[in-house]
Amino acid sequence: MRGTKVKVLVDRHFDLCRKYEDYALGGTPLASAIGYSLNQEQALRRFLDDGDCRR
Repeated sequence: MRGTKVKVLVDRHFDLCRKYEDYALGGTPLASAIGYSLNQEQALRRFLDDGDCRR
C-alpha cells in the first residue's frame, strides 16, 4: 500500500510544496511549513521503501 496509494499522495504533496514555495512570503507560517516539509522529504520517501522508521 505504501508503494501505490501512499506514494501518490506523497508525490502530490511535494509537488505542491515546490509549486508554492516561491509564492509563500518569507517568515510566514506557510513558508516555514513548506520549508520544513521539503527538508524532510528524504526521510518520508525512505518510509515509502521501508516502513521500519526506527533506523
